[in-house]
Amino acid sequence: MIRILFKETVPPEDFENFAQNQSWKLVEHFPETPEQEEEFVWETSSGIDIHRVHNRTMGLSYTVIEGDPEETRVRDVVISFESAFSLYSHTEVLEMYRTSSFWDEKVLTMPMVALSAPHNFNEETFNTILSSFEDSHENVRYAGVVATYYVPWKEFIPPLLLVTQNDPDADIRMAANDAVANLRRHNS
Repeated sequence: MIRILFKETVPPEDFENFAQNQSWKLVEHFPETPEQEEEFVWETSSGIDIHRVHNRTMGLSYTVIEGDPEETRVRDVVISFESAFSLYSHTEVLEMYRTSSFWDEKVLTMPMVALSAPHNFNEETFNTILSSFEDSHENVRYAGVVATYYVPWKEFIPPLLLVTQNDPDADIRMAANDAVANLRRHNS
């Protein structure tokens, strides 16, 4: 699986035109509900599923390409996006977070860190998200806890358990507890 973040806003109609030009077929649409993000599922002629997700909670739209990132069919889809749109690299997003001077900038870039993270464990990404757990601003700490839902690495369980016990904000402690439960389900 690969998640893609576009640098510029790509309106739904522009994405639809792009998909149609690629001969992709819209196979499902899930409207937004209080429990679910809005999602459009496209299928390529080679059978790869492309999910276009509008996440109001994170304030981002992103695209998920299902499949092994090393597989030629998946790489071809990534190349088609790279040739048509300006995309964020994960390295670029990590740098944006690290150079953020204000808490609100960190809150805005943390979801981007999570969504652009590699599927498999990456120490640099882990340490970046981990640093948010100890930030002086509660909104940054909360954003870091939420990020673990999108980067479900079991390595986050021990530090999140510390957050459940030590964070001064009750909402963050509760969110961390829920995140631990989610990670345990995901990694069982």
